[in-house]
Amino acid sequence: MFRTGLISLRSLLNVEVYSTARRQQPPPPFCVAVTSGVYRECSGQTSKSEDAKTSSHHHAHPAVKTWFDDKDRSISATYRPQPWDFDHTGAVPIWKFLQQTSFQWMDMYPHWFTPPENGPPFTDLFITRCMFIEFSRSFHNQIFPGCSLPYTLRICKVGKTSIVLKQQILDTNCKDVIAEDRKHCISVSSKTRRPLPWAAWLPQRYPDLCSAPPVSTVEPFESIPAEPSFVHTVQVAPSDTDNYRHVGWFQYVRYCCDCASFGAEQGAYAAITGDTVQCRVKRAEALYQGEARAGDVLTVASWEDPQQPDLIKFQIKKGEDNITQCSLQFFTTLQTSAKPQRLELN
Repeated sequence: MFRTGLISLRSLLNVEVYSTARRQQPPPPFCVAVTSGVYRECSGQTSKSEDAKTSSHHHAHPAVKTWFDDKDRSISATYRPQPWDFDHTGAVPIWKFLQQTSFQWMDMYPHWFTPPENGPPFTDLFITRCMFIEFSRSFHNQIFPGCSLPYTLRICKVGKTSIVLKQQILDTNCKDVIAEDRKHCISVSSKTRRPLPWAAWLPQRYPDLCSAPPVSTVEPFESIPAEPSFVHTVQVAPSDTDNYRHVGWFQYVRYCCDCASFGAEQGAYAAITGDTVQCRVKRAEALYQGEARAGDVLTVASWEDPQQPDLIKFQIKKGEDNITQCSLQFFTTLQTSAKPQRLELN
């Protein structure tokens, strides 16, 4: 009876049930330690670093079903939100959308970063420095239970120690770009966290991307007001952390969304008032400046941009240390165009 129940549970949950002996087996010769925003290549050998002690090993299998286009070297997948992803307004929260449409390391590695035979890994540690995403008005009409939106990821620039990835989300007809994001990632040493050049074979593989023009990324705020409009305090929950026990990058966006919601309810902003969930996001930016772990108490200071009242800026701190800066720009009306709009980003 127990065995029958176990088989039924395995089938129901679609999981593998391992014996104790199998769980205790050492990792394979090549595995990838994955975290939201931090990607590390491992050799299967024991590491003395703190991150290696707290990380989990994952086989380099794709996290989602992907397609690779050899012509433009793009990786594609399909976004299908589930009914439980939607909030009370019928929208998917922006932070959850970012989480669910972000390609993971195991999705990118086999297509782009597999080293040549006997070649070294392309980097020691691969960290997301910043990201921004911009939405068309019609995007928010395209997200509903049962929808299917294709999205595509490309490399648009390779530098000496950095790489810029561009992701585009298409409408349901696969014709127009209704959202586009860019992530600026850097190669660093796992010991010093200082920038580290890519392995020599990477620029040799992508000479055209190395010679591509520079791409704009997120830069630090020029100034932070001494008295922000609203300050929100949050204690990091264990469920907010990734495989390195650091806060996942999309969680910082969630903290800022919550801050804006509480601030708007208390009348802290001039243009954004009431239930901010009713206000659709036009653009989001984040610059990651430090690390936070479970139990840390973070302060999220927010203020309106003097020139753009529909733009709220945030500075997340742990004590006196900057952890993340973020900005959210909102569509100030609920009117949306039924016709998909093409995004033209520089």
